[in-house]
Amino acid sequence: MNGNQIDRVNTFCYLGTIFKNNNSCQSSMKNNVDEAKKALFKLEVLSSEIDFELETKLNLFDTLIKPIFVYGREIWGPENFERIEISHHNFLRRIL
Repeated sequence: MNGNQIDRVNTFCYLGTIFKNNNSCQSSMKNNVDEAKKALFKLEVLSSEIDFELETKLNLFDTLIKPIFVYGREIWGPENFERIEISHHNFLRRIL
């Protein structure tokens, strides 16, 4: 481009979303799930130290964890939401 060679890479991260040269969204989705699980673990530790009401726990999940899970979901496609639903279900089982 303009006399400069552009390097070809297998993956790159743009605005927190991982893009691969095979057009797969799996890396990005897996990264989101991994990061959300870390945040979820921290929330569970905090919840064990402080006895939050159920409604507060759910609100904390919706405001702190859910945004991490769904960041960039527009590019995943609807068939890839199973991992998120499984993690959400597991969280609900642990707090109830």
